[in-house]
Amino acid sequence: EIDPEAEQERLEQQLALAQCIRDHGYEAYPDPAIGSDGRLERVRGREMSEIGIDQRSAEFQEALGDCRDATGIEAGPGGGPGGGFGGGNGGN
Repeated sequence: EIDPEAEQERLEQQLALAQCIRDHGYEAYPDPAIGSDGRLERVRGREMSEIGIDQRSAEFQEALGDCRDATGIEAGPGGGPGGGFGGGNGGN
């Protein structure tokens, strides 16, 4: 079952992460949103490449790491882009 308060908290963390990534030069990096099912939705890998962001590049990974550190979001499933890329289903 989805906890709306927990999803809202995750959304706020991911919004801060997205803004940080944009501040690192990835202006096209989109904000996540709460989907119609009440779960956090993030951009998936294929969608990232469609907007011109190579999530596997060293530059993006460095920005992602800096932003995870700055926002306190840990890597891994559900923890944000990269290790937890995908929708709000725990990462993938």
